[in-house]
Amino acid sequence: MKKSLKWMENYGVKDKRIGVGEGNEDVFSFYKRYGFYPKATILAQK
Repeated sequence: MKKSLKWMENYGVKDKRIGVGEGNEDVFSFYKRYGFYPKATILAQK
């Protein structure tokens, strides 16, 4: 994760987003350590 964020910083990436699938919300605490927080919920119709 640290290498990925550094790479994005080096290439001037301004908008960093991570998609988390339904049922995998346990990873939120991991991403929170790197400054990512839930911002939106996307709904899909099957």
